[in-house]
Amino acid sequence: MSILEISDLSHGFSDRTLFQDVQIQLSPREHVGLIGRNGVGKSTFLQILSDQISHDNGHVRWQTNARLGYLTQHADLSCFATIREALQHAYQDIYEKETRLNTIAEKLATAQDRELERLLERYANLQEELEHDGIYELGARIESVAAGLGLLELGLDRPVSNLSGGQRTKVLLGQLLLQEPDVLLLDEPTNFLDVNHVTWLKEYLQQYPQAFIVISHESDFLENVADVIWSIENTRLIRYSGKFSAYLQYAKERTAQQMQAYTRQQQDIKRTEEFIDKNIARASTTKRAQSRRKLLEKMDRIEVPATAQPPSFHFQEAPPSGKIAIDAKKIQIGYKQPLLPELDILIEQGSKVALVGCNGIGKSTLLKTLVGEHDPISGVLHRDDKLKIGYFAQEIYEREKITPLERVWEHVPDWPQQEVRKALARSGLKQEHITQPIRSLSGGEQAKVRLCILTLRKYNALVLDEPTNHLDHASRDALQKALRKFRGTLILVSHEPPFYQSIVDFTADLETLYSRGLPERIVAHGANKRR
Repeated sequence: MSILEISDLSHGFSDRTLFQDVQIQLSPREHVGLIGRNGVGKSTFLQILSDQISHDNGHVRWQTNARLGYLTQHADLSCFATIREALQHAYQDIYEKETRLNTIAEKLATAQDRELERLLERYANLQEELEHDGIYELGARIESVAAGLGLLELGLDRPVSNLSGGQRTKVLLGQLLLQEPDVLLLDEPTNFLDVNHVTWLKEYLQQYPQAFIVISHESDFLENVADVIWSIENTRLIRYSGKFSAYLQYAKERTAQQMQAYTRQQQDIKRTEEFIDKNIARASTTKRAQSRRKLLEKMDRIEVPATAQPPSFHFQEAPPSGKIAIDAKKIQIGYKQPLLPELDILIEQGSKVALVGCNGIGKSTLLKTLVGEHDPISGVLHRDDKLKIGYFAQEIYEREKITPLERVWEHVPDWPQQEVRKALARSGLKQEHITQPIRSLSGGEQAKVRLCILTLRKYNALVLDEPTNHLDHASRDALQKALRKFRGTLILVSHEPPFYQSIVDFTADLETLYSRGLPERIVAHGANKRR
């Protein structure tokens, strides 16, 4: 019996259709990977399933009393004081029972006769229920999930208000995993997880006893957790039973077969049209020509397989800076309190550096300090006078109604509009995307707009904070290729070794520096001294 049945589902925005006539079912304990290019509507699909937004047509029927857990790309935990309180909320019903039990225990001290018997009976029943619920195991469960997601390192009594966006997402994910709903809806859960925590989540989901639908652009993650693939293609939802790698092969073969069928049909159509043109006017053959024309009109036309043009990024290079691009001595980064020990940083022109470490340790703050958006608490930081930095911040949420076309045009106001459109198209954005508000675009499409802006001007240094978050496979490949070609200085924060390992020549693990608690040096040599 299906836990979810979708029939005749259609949905779109203004004149843009996302889904059309979707027919699909989800079985209990089925592990689904939801895939598709940026902007096809993956997040919107999960929002429809979780009743966050209404769909245009069709039916979404959940099994009666099915419990859903929905992880969005942007977590809101403002109603909780600490991490512990947020995680304990997963067992709110059980803890409320424990509170009632404690209240009864207090009343037992003064109760007499029938009241005492009644309270003792209620106490015994509640205690039995709590033991059945595993009340004495809850603390260990919470700590186990918190450790797996890296929350234990932050401290469970840490205020939620002090957490970064990525840390809040981790807390919400931990809360959902502890609840063990009948269906988990996970929208890019690995975006803010470090390598070790992605591995833990991978193993957890492999053993998850209920169903889930997960959106992810990480091939290895999908390969390991999903047994079924749902692919959004050309407004249709295609189901494939099998691993992600097998699906890719299947999709490649299906596209080739469809192309062959399309080519053969086009050849048949051309021959038929030539016969009609040649014979329609002759009395002896006009009936045959008319008959073929009717057959041609009734023919089910095979659509040409959609092959989206892959994005292409090219970072223009300014003349090199001086030999020492960035030189910092005994700097401490942070806000009111230092996040890391004192650092000496020496980055030569042309070096390519990856900064890694757990969420919240200070990677983004260090980048903001190096580019000049935030002052160090102490120490001396020098950037070469010839250094021209292109900076990609981790998350920027547009609140205005400005469109991609308008936003990019602000950076090159002397360009003809057609050239701006071409730049956006090269970055993987369709014409239908560039004239709608940026805030209505998917996370991947918004990232492409910001990457497009970085390609417009010449830089001799790029500082990129998690640039692959939300990007689809084709866009990641294009960005990786462009960064390999870039001959300037590169400072990159990423949680994806398969992405950055072939790009950088030096990796600095901030987690190791933090654990030592001692003054440390980060030295990155230029391209002529790669190591």
